[in-house]
Amino acid sequence: MSTENKHTKRLFVSSHPAHQCCGEGLTYVAVDYTWNDEKPDFEDHYSNRDDYWFCEQCDKHKESRRYKDWFGRGDTEEEVHEVIEDKGEPLKVMYDGYMACMIYPDMVLVFGYDGNEYCHSFGFEAQPQDITQLNLRVKQEIVLIPDEEE
Repeated sequence: MSTENKHTKRLFVSSHPAHQCCGEGLTYVAVDYTWNDEKPDFEDHYSNRDDYWFCEQCDKHKESRRYKDWFGRGDTEEEVHEVIEDKGEPLKVMYDGYMACMIYPDMVLVFGYDGNEYCHSFGFEAQPQDITQLNLRVKQEIVLIPDEEE
């Protein structure tokens, strides 16, 4: 019978402004899984969705958006930080895995790593008044809940 083992290792403390908490850099924790007595290779760790950032001060955990594959490596949060330094604070930042969507009054930027060897980047620009003239409304639906679910 094979047994899967989870291994974690604190690899480094970040000095990047995107990875700060409590005035200190966050610690990058690598997570790897092996079978039976196999040992993980943290020297050549491929970043994955189980890795996370950890604050030594307040014990807070934060999802990691670092990526690495055959073609390169990066960190979506650092890339978002660079865009903010260049274009200013957005109205909203949304993440999906290693992808980011940044919404500004006059543009929407979408970029990041797709998790499968490719980085993408594209944007849409419009005059700020064009966005408000769309006159969009939120559709709401009222649903009857049967008595047994109350």
